[in-house]
Amino acid sequence: MYNIVIDFGTTNTLIGVYNLETQEIKIEDFSKLTVKIGDYSAIPSKIGYINSEKFFVGVKTDKLSDKQIFNRMKLYFSKYKPIKRKFGKSLISHQQAAKDFLSLIIDFILIKYPIDKIEKFIMTAPVDSFDTYRTFLTELCEQKNIYQYQILDEPTAVALGYNAVVSPDYPYMIVDFGGGTLDINIVRLNNANKVNKVDIIAKAGIDLGGIDIDNWLLYDFRDKQNLHFEDMNSYKRELLTKIEQLKIQLSFNSSVEFTIEDKQNDFEMKYKLAKNEFNEILKNNNFQNKIQDTIDTVIDRAETKGIKKKQIKKVFLVGGSSQLDAFQEMFSINFINKVENDEPFAAVIRGACNFISGTIIEDFLHHNYSLQHYNKLRGIYEYEVIVPEKTKFPINNVKQLVIATPFSGQSEIELKFFEILSNVFSEERIEDITFDENGNLKVIKNYENIESEKKIIPLNSDNGCFMKLNPPSIASKDRIKLTFHINKNRILTVDAVDLITGEKYYSKFEIARLK
Repeated sequence: MYNIVIDFGTTNTLIGVYNLETQEIKIEDFSKLTVKIGDYSAIPSKIGYINSEKFFVGVKTDKLSDKQIFNRMKLYFSKYKPIKRKFGKSLISHQQAAKDFLSLIIDFILIKYPIDKIEKFIMTAPVDSFDTYRTFLTELCEQKNIYQYQILDEPTAVALGYNAVVSPDYPYMIVDFGGGTLDINIVRLNNANKVNKVDIIAKAGIDLGGIDIDNWLLYDFRDKQNLHFEDMNSYKRELLTKIEQLKIQLSFNSSVEFTIEDKQNDFEMKYKLAKNEFNEILKNNNFQNKIQDTIDTVIDRAETKGIKKKQIKKVFLVGGSSQLDAFQEMFSINFINKVENDEPFAAVIRGACNFISGTIIEDFLHHNYSLQHYNKLRGIYEYEVIVPEKTKFPINNVKQLVIATPFSGQSEIELKFFEILSNVFSEERIEDITFDENGNLKVIKNYENIESEKKIIPLNSDNGCFMKLNPPSIASKDRIKLTFHINKNRILTVDAVDLITGEKYYSKFEIARLK
């Protein structure tokens, strides 16, 4: 069985496949349609029409004229008025083009992964996306007889795709800088059981993307070659492709050059650009100022919600344009040692796969963990919480206890630990659960006429924690000091020292992995 994810982007579309049997994620490569972005295969988000019923997608559109091609289709759901073009007897809008594009992509997917082999089908969307866009995705799935679909917000996917430790205690910044826009969201993880795992605190964006930068370089090429735009019509598309490649390579080289041939006039032109010249072009077009203004705007909006810039825990960069040195430098200056930028292309896909497979990395615990002890007066076992829910880890000395045995003459103690799912105990009813001023769990119980079942799970039934006592115990006399820790792998450990003999029974003995 498989989980399928489609990340429909403004410039490129990626398809992720999560194999439930092998627990592997792969970025699907429909090689006849795709280009390489970074280490991944992506389908360019464009569609070209021969007529209203015959069309091509991805790189298959390269041989068609610009008048036949729709691109940046995703933006037209919110930012632009519908523009229709005539193909044969039909008028086609960007919205219809997006539907045709994704419909064909889904057909390719279903050929390779039939419906009965798919457990979940995920489409990603901006977290505050307009109803028309989500309705569009819903109707598309149902028209394809896909009913196990889910729409997942993109900021959630980005945070999980970076395999970062995320916590509801901190805000995070998601920066998406792609072909058409720069969008910045400040979000917080939401523990509620819902599809959108993040809440938007503040957002800001501008119509600035990789296409704009390519156009700035196109103007520079024109000026250096002393040309007019009409002179470049015969090779403009090839020229823009070479300019885009040059822009990418400047992130890794001090200078880059290419040659372009004007076949119509039978001559070649060389274009060489050094990194400092490129940065000067960006500066002349107010690139840095526009980025900084957008950062300042989203921070100002967050501060009205009580969130300050210094509180932002991590900054996640996605989108192909986010790999520009000048762009990364802006965020590194603003958020020192907080920027994550090593998964700009596949973060959404990987995060969506992680979400639907249950792989969510957080630095806090979801349940209470307790030590069982015997109440001699009441004749029952009770449970003392040693790790309350929402405890952040790793942490040393999360709890210290001094324990005594209920009976004299005991020569052995066994420590038994339990995960408490509902805080309901035999012969007890939990009336309320709160935290005291020190953050310790406080349980209010009612013992009257209770008939209930224990809802606890043993933690260390296969990993006994025994201590031999010599001399034997004296009833109710303090005997063993326990100190608990949780390491970075969520493993609960214990130190145990005999208060009478000074013997150290355990030093960070591993009890169990917590959830």
